[in-house]
Amino acid sequence: MKINVCIPAYNNEKTILETLQSIKEQKFDDFSIPPDVEIAILDDVSTDNTISKIEEFLVNNKYPKTALYRGNKNEGLASSLNYLVSQCSEEDIIVFLAGDDYLLPDALDKIYLSFEKNSQLGIIVRPYYWFKDDWRKPVRWTKTKN
Repeated sequence: MKINVCIPAYNNEKTILETLQSIKEQKFDDFSIPPDVEIAILDDVSTDNTISKIEEFLVNNKYPKTALYRGNKNEGLASSLNYLVSQCSEEDIIVFLAGDDYLLPDALDKIYLSFEKNSQLGIIVRPYYWFKDDWRKPVRWTKTKN
């Protein structure tokens, strides 16, 4: 079982590097051999420098398991998500991130553990936080439910 982080991106030049860095910095404390993590990004014909930012990350970080797809025309979020899911295996754990999302350092570890502990699990949701200027100061959040 591997984790496939799917990122539909559109005009995310200001945030995509932090999104990708948050995936790279994931900690898997509960595993002697951490799960495979692959990143699949679909750029939905951004009109800013999103593509160059993604390429900069790939060159500078040499993240080995990243697929960058480029749309031919802007088709929107639903179409991007459908395409990204079609590139995944049925056995994959699929994690959706927007091009301006940021994962806490243990997020993928917790997601993976949830699926490891319960083979009947089909979907989980994670708490989310909204930020205005500083990611360390949320202006809105949801509480974790058991």
